[in-house]
Amino acid sequence: GSITNGGGLDPQNHRRLRWSMLLLQYLNMSFPHRDHQFHSFGVQGAGSGFFSMCVPSYVPRNPDIVLTEFALNDREVAKIVKHNYETLVQQLVSIRAGLIVSVNWLVKFDLQLRPGANSRSRK
Repeated sequence: GSITNGGGLDPQNHRRLRWSMLLLQYLNMSFPHRDHQFHSFGVQGAGSGFFSMCVPSYVPRNPDIVLTEFALNDREVAKIVKHNYETLVQQLVSIRAGLIVSVNWLVKFDLQLRPGANSRSRK
């Protein structure tokens, strides 16, 4: 979603500098091929649970590479996230994805805020 779409980048350059466009540029330079196709299906605020249910609706069949990254939007209990990822991988296998790369990282949201405070006014 917002990371995929360049959230936080300079508005004039966000399309060119977002990681998905940098990756496509790298692939085009490293593996010259006139028929590269790149599809970004990032949905702001959507986690692995959303995509685990609708991969066939979003991702074309037989993709060479599928990259997933849901880190910030997967705030559910670890058991639920594990189930979502298992379902997501099963869906990607069912559409015959050649390579699945999943970028995962965990953030603990513990800012120790006072009630009514925001992230800029820590204790």
